[in-house]
Amino acid sequence: MLFESLGQGWIFIIVIWIGLIAGCLDEMFNLVTLPIKNIKFIQPLVDTVRVIIICLIFFISVQLFNYGDFRLYLFLSFLIGFTIEKKYLRKSVAKIFINLYNYSVSINKKIWSKFKNATNNKKNKD
Repeated sequence: MLFESLGQGWIFIIVIWIGLIAGCLDEMFNLVTLPIKNIKFIQPLVDTVRVIIICLIFFISVQLFNYGDFRLYLFLSFLIGFTIEKKYLRKSVAKIFINLYNYSVSINKKIWSKFKNATNNKKNKD
């Protein structure tokens, strides 16, 4: 029957996008854990957690989009998406995440400085 193979092209494209997203999440995880990766015994643990998260993303996407039916083209499409992110989009994704992090830190500093000023003013009035 051709009915079972009608959606394979769309599933292939969707899993490529999921591979791209997994690569972006891996890049974000890599940037967040960069300061602690210099500790010798933590680096294998961090890398193991990253691989487990990526594998979970892949297997969950197989469950959602192909009803748990594992096929080689799904794995290849996931690898294609992941590789595209790592080879071509890595620097731009890292730059976006760094800018978002810096923006969130600046907002956080503004909020805490206003909170600190409000509590200092309250103490000075008493």
